[in-house]
Amino acid sequence: MTTDRDVRKRALLEDQIPLEQMTPEQIRRKDARDRKRAQRELEKQAKAKKEAAQKEEVGAKTIQEWWEIQRKKLSPEEREKFEARQDEVLEMVEVMDEYVKPGLEGSRTTQKDLDDTIEEVREMAKAGLVTTAMLVVPKLWTKEEADLRRRIIATGEQNAIFLRYGYITGIPERAFEDFRQKFMVPRTSSAIQKPGGSNP
Repeated sequence: MTTDRDVRKRALLEDQIPLEQMTPEQIRRKDARDRKRAQRELEKQAKAKKEAAQKEEVGAKTIQEWWEIQRKKLSPEEREKFEARQDEVLEMVEVMDEYVKPGLEGSRTTQKDLDDTIEEVREMAKAGLVTTAMLVVPKLWTKEEADLRRRIIATGEQNAIFLRYGYITGIPERAFEDFRQKFMVPRTSSAIQKPGGSNP
């Protein structure tokens, strides 16, 4: 009966035989061993890389450091896509802020420009808003807050992207609400009655 020790001993001996002197059976066994060794080496490297990444994540001192670590996991195409979307969103937020700030509404725009902006905001908001208020949670990136991160990620794609990578790919809730209250909520006027029943 052939034992594991016998197999290992035979493998060691066969590995020392020059290839041109091997039998076809010995070559087949050597090729199989070489493939297994290569596979084990790849698995070892992947494990080491994963452990190094986990160690790096644990060592993050700020959310920005943690985001940079997470961004390394993205492909160049994914990073480019998120950065382009963030630029688009931040440009829209800047336009919204100009309308919302006191004294600036309508200063450089027409009603048509405002109507177009309202429509663009509506369309962008359909993709989801970003809850930037999540950043008030101390050490949100740590192991202790893993459950909270899972719950935030479950609230929508835009929050998941912001939490994981720090990209703002949806309009921030606060900016949207300020703009919505000023321009998207129908206004009603009601006369206040003076005591005695007469209006001003």
